[in-house]
Amino acid sequence: MCLANTLQCLGHGITSLKWLDDRQASFCFKDTDQLKKIIELYWQDELLVEPKAFFNAHRLIKSRLYS
Repeated sequence: MCLANTLQCLGHGITSLKWLDDRQASFCFKDTDQLKKIIELYWQDELLVEPKAFFNAHRLIKSRLYS
């Protein structure tokens, strides 16, 4: 979910949401080279996002999950 929050903060909106079971969901994003680079930087701990934007993305994604 943190990766999804980060991607949302950086302008990569969720294209779809799939429930895998009662407790797990999969977030789908449009596959681009820029998205791949951001994910790579995320896993290398080299990516910074604005804290309020991250929190707002988290609220948005949670509301989408539970609506």
